[in-house]
Amino acid sequence: MASNAPIFRGREAGAAFVALNSTLGSASTPLPPVTKPREMAAGGVHDAAFRALEGHTGPPEETRVIDVGAGAGAFSRRLLTAGYKVRSCDLHPELFRAPDITCLPVSRSGELPYADETADAVVDLELFEHIGTQ
Repeated sequence: MASNAPIFRGREAGAAFVALNSTLGSASTPLPPVTKPREMAAGGVHDAAFRALEGHTGPPEETRVIDVGAGAGAFSRRLLTAGYKVRSCDLHPELFRAPDITCLPVSRSGELPYADETADAVVDLELFEHIGTQ
């Protein structure tokens, strides 16, 4: 039997949760911290991106990475665990769930909150399909 309930994926799910949370309680009620954020990208994307990063950068402990469009923070957390120096940003940083990493807001104009030449690599996993839709 088909359901009429909407299906939310990725950021839509996070936004729907925030909307539901604000309906049921205070809009300022924080979401609970998560030690392992859920991977929002399609299956295999994180593994492929991680291998590509490893192949194009120096040792993790010497590599500064900015995760743009970090979502819930699963890939940022993976990078940090591997030893990379990670900074994260997203249009909706309130949905970021990696407890040991700060996620800064990105402006709607797309300007990143970091100075030039402060990273060795920039990653953006499954970001482009959201440009112009937010």
